[in-house]
Amino acid sequence: MTPPPSSEKRRPLDFVALLARVAVGRPVHIPRVSKVRHGAEFLGFVRQQLLVTDPSLSSLIATAAPWLEVLYGLLLLTGLARDAAALLARWWLGCVFIFMGLHKPCRTRSISSN
Repeated sequence: MTPPPSSEKRRPLDFVALLARVAVGRPVHIPRVSKVRHGAEFLGFVRQQLLVTDPSLSSLIATAAPWLEVLYGLLLLTGLARDAAALLARWWLGCVFIFMGLHKPCRTRSISSN
């Protein structure tokens, strides 16, 4: 077995990892906070773009989704519970894609007969 790296060698690597998390996470995290601050606009987006017509479901999505995104964004930025936050982010993204796929409006082309 190899001994764990000494703390002197880990400190620069920890600092680089922190800078990388902030550099990547901050631009991604800003729109999430914007969704929380402008909840009425996001509710309109949920109703119009995601085609959620049920008022209670659309308000639940518009209320819970931004806070969930802010939570796992902060966890990823700080490095606390990275594995759990990454798993939560993957599940959330999967649910969004499945929901959008199931509620995609059916657009068919009409074939004109000439």
